[in-house]
Amino acid sequence: MSDSLAKIQQEFARALKYESDGERCDIVSDHFSDTQRIQIYRNNFVISLSEVMSATYPMVEALVGEECFTQLARQYVLSTPLHSADVSEYGEGFSETIQLFPSVIEAAPYLSEVARFEWCCDQTFRSAQCELTLKTIQPLTELVHVAPEMHHSLMLHLKDGVSLFDSPYALYSLQQAILDNNIEQLNIQQSETGVITLANTQHTNDELIVCHSLTNEAYQLVIAINDGNSLSEIDPHLLPHLDSIISLGIVAGFSVSATKEKIYE
Repeated sequence: MSDSLAKIQQEFARALKYESDGERCDIVSDHFSDTQRIQIYRNNFVISLSEVMSATYPMVEALVGEECFTQLARQYVLSTPLHSADVSEYGEGFSETIQLFPSVIEAAPYLSEVARFEWCCDQTFRSAQCELTLKTIQPLTELVHVAPEMHHSLMLHLKDGVSLFDSPYALYSLQQAILDNNIEQLNIQQSETGVITLANTQHTNDELIVCHSLTNEAYQLVIAINDGNSLSEIDPHLLPHLDSIISLGIVAGFSVSATKEKIYE
């Protein structure tokens, strides 16, 4: 690539964000001026990436409305470079952009947290599309064959693509309230914890993100499992929640930490 072409491309990228003008991009004026022509590119650029933001942050848009969301997205697009032609990864840090709008934060103090929640959902979906991590684990159905004296050495493993998320606001309940169109009955000023995971529907091949709110003790148990603790290393008060955690379908299987003892009966 020649230096002149590279310079024009750099100027064009800057012009899309109103940091340069059409003349510096060597845009030819005829029926339309160079300013009018670059504005067309700017509009298409902002609109296209704003649509990406809308797809990633539907809860934020539902809460503030289309007009307000358009302004928030526009601010993000103009201040956040697009580093790849793959726009599926675009949108990180939107929660910080929201905080630049005092009137929005005053009206909805939890909005930045909602954006953080939705980005976690988006990343959970994308990470679950990647190649699964290879683990030497046994399916849960094999637990019946583990000798009782080895139960203390059992280690459970979460499925790939399970994300843990906690917030000082009731975001899991908010997500459901938006779906039910019943936000008025929600007490947003209540902390919630839970997990975000990918689930396959029973009737189609479509993959959906599923968010499960958990009690604090159940959430602490998931953290302990995620940190690689064996059952003997986990607070006994948390273990009664094992059945409820397993029933969510987020546990991939188990392994046994001891290797020199008899594992199976």
